[in-house]
Amino acid sequence: MHLERLTATIFVTMLVAPLAALAQTSWRGTTSTDWSNAANWTAGVPTTTVDAVIGDANFTGPNQPDLSAISACKSLSIGVGSKAATLKADKNLTVSGNLTIGANGTITHTVGTISLVGNWTNSGAYSASGGKTVVAFAGTTQSLNGNTTFRKLAINAGSTTTLNANVSVAAQLTVSGTLDPNETPTRTVSGAGKLVVNSGGSLQVKAATFAGNYGLTGAKTLNLGSTVDYAATTVNQTVNNAFVYSTLRISGALTKTPAGNLPALASSVANSGNIRVDGGVFDLAGFTASRGTTVVGGTLSVANGATLKIGGANSFPANYQTHSLGVSSTVEYSGSNQTVTLESYGNLTLSTSSGAVTKTLPATSLTIGGNLTSAAAVGSSVSFTAAAPITVRGSLSLGQGTTFNGGAFAHSVGANWNDNCAFFGLSGRGDMRGMGANVSGVGVYDVN
Repeated sequence: MHLERLTATIFVTMLVAPLAALAQTSWRGTTSTDWSNAANWTAGVPTTTVDAVIGDANFTGPNQPDLSAISACKSLSIGVGSKAATLKADKNLTVSGNLTIGANGTITHTVGTISLVGNWTNSGAYSASGGKTVVAFAGTTQSLNGNTTFRKLAINAGSTTTLNANVSVAAQLTVSGTLDPNETPTRTVSGAGKLVVNSGGSLQVKAATFAGNYGLTGAKTLNLGSTVDYAATTVNQTVNNAFVYSTLRISGALTKTPAGNLPALASSVANSGNIRVDGGVFDLAGFTASRGTTVVGGTLSVANGATLKIGGANSFPANYQTHSLGVSSTVEYSGSNQTVTLESYGNLTLSTSSGAVTKTLPATSLTIGGNLTSAAAVGSSVSFTAAAPITVRGSLSLGQGTTFNGGAFAHSVGANWNDNCAFFGLSGRGDMRGMGANVSGVGVYDVN
């Protein structure tokens, strides 16, 4: 029995070893320039399961490789050894793994698409000419390494490509997957090329401005179903107000503020024209961020832990059919005199940084899932009057310089009542319903 197992092991080893050797083939270039000629390779023409190496010690012939037909390989390494190697890419080439251009490597791309599933690393030279040269990232999680000038660069659907180097695009950058320009440091796409973000595509912005990542001077097109995601975690960001967004996403951390009023978001179909505040603070300041009115639809959402801050005399952004506010999200009316719309708020904050301002509450019963907070900067004041019953499932915190007129309504607070302002209850009633809830502060109470 032991002898049979030993014999089987030896047999399998002898079988696998040659197969492993066949998983790589090196260019010899002894016969011609023809990539598709098996005689030019040490182990036959590369396939989707066989790595191609060009420029190692096996390159003893005088001929540099030229794609003579549509070709494929598992990974491609060119010029990583001591031998200078140049690949002429004039047909479509599919690389099922990584593509590496070493210090002694060159790819001369004259026509066709180089599609790769793995990472792009360029420590040598890549040049593209003609109108039909495309490098397409077609994998799932990919990276682009080494400064490179592309003619056309495509991030295909399903690919999340991270930039680890600055790149230039001469004709067009097309994003159908996700393009991440990285952070600390963030990277830049420059050049005269156009920018197109297709349906399903997500363009992340991690510099302080859009142009800090995408300095392309060509036309910029955000197709229906596309997303631009201001996603920085280390810098405050300015949201570009030159675009008609299909979906505008605010994520990461810190504060994102529009450069001015946003053009009405896309509204030609119901599922376009969305704002998603998924992280950090989206501070509208005194600017507007409404949706168009062509077709009813669109969603404005604020996720748990995120904040939408509305300034000026503005109210809640208009024309979004669906409002989705997480239970621990915050909407802050931080401007001058403002109308507070009827929403299913998580946390609601009424504030000002200057002047004496009034916030007008809804005339319909208002339920706040989290906390109701008021705050005024030194030398300023905020006042608001209940126009209907208010239910606060969390705490009520009334800061200095604020006045809350409860009117003739019954109000309910689920947790604590912290009052450092003036509260006028008139003929109304305030119920403290939370277990262990308490009233604190140095405010003035006037309850009839």
